[in-house]
Amino acid sequence: MFSPKFVKLLIVSFICTVAVFTFPKVKQAFTDKPVQRAFTGHEDHSYTLQDAQKLVYNFQKDAPANSELAYFFGRDAVLKVLFQEKCTGIRLYNAKHNDGTTSLVGVGVDENGADMTKGIVIQKTFPCPPFCDSSDVMNKYQSPIAFSNRVK
Repeated sequence: MFSPKFVKLLIVSFICTVAVFTFPKVKQAFTDKPVQRAFTGHEDHSYTLQDAQKLVYNFQKDAPANSELAYFFGRDAVLKVLFQEKCTGIRLYNAKHNDGTTSLVGVGVDENGADMTKGIVIQKTFPCPPFCDSSDVMNKYQSPIAFSNRVK
């Protein structure tokens, strides 16, 4: 009825069609349009404490003396951002005040990954130092002497 070569061609065509319409990365390869990533608010950002400590150490070992090493946002401020309609998460921007001190600016992000610039923006952080965790858990890889010298 059909030659084996025709059947193989038909099967390969079917698989390619299904792949293009099923898998966004394959579809992107055949179009000029970039694949939009939907932000759901359920992305997994979990990380082990040990790996996080290494990342913090990598930053702190190169930070100038008296650098701000961390920032605190209160729960109410974070929840105000997160409870905005269509907000799926928060994007944090590195920022610098006119006096040269650094900070973070937080803004809500919608499902398309766009900053919600007409919404609530948070900034008034409590920097570390001086508002640091006395247990020094995130400074495990750095000697207490080195950390205390940096805080001065």
